[in-house]
Amino acid sequence: MRNTLLRPALAYTALALLLTACVGPNARTFSAPSLGYKTLTQRELAGLPEPKDKIIVAVYSFRDQTGQYKFQENVSSFSTAVTQGATAMLIDALRDSGWFVPVERESFNNLITERKIIRANIGKDAELPELLHAPLMLDGGIVAYETNLTSAGLGAEYHGIGGSSQYRKDQVTLYLRASDVLSGAIVQSVSTSKSVLSAEVKVGVFRYVEIDRLLEIEAGLSTNEPPQMCVMEAVQKAVVSLIIEGILDGLWDLKDPADMNSPVIKAYLSEKNGDVNRERSAYLLQRSRSALERKEWNRAIESSNEGLGLDPYNDALYAARSEAYAQTDKLDRAMKDAEWAITLNQNNGLAYNNRGYVYERNGDYRLALLDYRKSCSLGYDVGCANSKRLEATKPELVR
Repeated sequence: MRNTLLRPALAYTALALLLTACVGPNARTFSAPSLGYKTLTQRELAGLPEPKDKIIVAVYSFRDQTGQYKFQENVSSFSTAVTQGATAMLIDALRDSGWFVPVERESFNNLITERKIIRANIGKDAELPELLHAPLMLDGGIVAYETNLTSAGLGAEYHGIGGSSQYRKDQVTLYLRASDVLSGAIVQSVSTSKSVLSAEVKVGVFRYVEIDRLLEIEAGLSTNEPPQMCVMEAVQKAVVSLIIEGILDGLWDLKDPADMNSPVIKAYLSEKNGDVNRERSAYLLQRSRSALERKEWNRAIESSNEGLGLDPYNDALYAARSEAYAQTDKLDRAMKDAEWAITLNQNNGLAYNNRGYVYERNGDYRLALLDYRKSCSLGYDVGCANSKRLEATKPELVR
């Protein structure tokens, strides 16, 4: 009887030791610095078509106007709920868009002081280059931060073994406006919002394994979206919105008017007008896949084009069109669609296989094999077959 009772005790003890090892002295307590996080909205900025002329803009301040402090239960906190560095984020987004040339205004007094120092050193009569003047001024700020907009939880326990989960959603909202410096008129104003999500999962054991022996184990995991990253995404989205709304209103022009059909602009218009017909796009995706199976490449391209007109962020449609382009030797288009599909969904096995096919056709066998293997790891059988085929024909790649 005693041996029977010891077995679960030993099992629970082993589990406890395993969990303890995860947070023991061998746990990694440092990480290397990294470059800035690449958001999906940052890819939208990079995907904007080129402007006819870049616009010089002045940004004096883009600050937190909420006055809110970080929420902590039963604790007074003097930390602000959102970042105080939104001006720097806005300037960075303006530069990344390729549409604007921001000029220094936030530290304008420091700039003037440095110019005075230069004049004092090289002589008062020395001429310095004139400062750029901005015909457009951008202003606005973070206007709201809503805490606990949505919260939920779920838990269960049976015979001392149980678990629970919690979920919370906050939301940050900002406004961005553009003003004509000469007239003072506000020529454009946009607003964006971004959810800040938090989740927590806990499991635990609390039970007697013998009459006088109590076992207690706890484990948990929580994930929190950094509010500053959410502000950054909202700022980037606002810049995308400002640019496209300005194009629509004739405030600035595209270098190539045909770029009005670019994926970023079409996606924005679909989101704004609320005309993303997902049921129709799902039907068109199925029709495109059926055409691929029948090797009707042009029909597959037509169906994908129509579907992307309804749902420009559908990675499966990009992947399907990529395969059709690849089979019709339009390798540049196939590569572009495959990479866009991977950007939207890094688990798209067909897209990796298509990109690998283009690499192979271009003679980049090592990159092709990497993509085929990735496609295979995502459960795409054709990717597995292509990987084995390439390994057999190019054995030097696996040495």
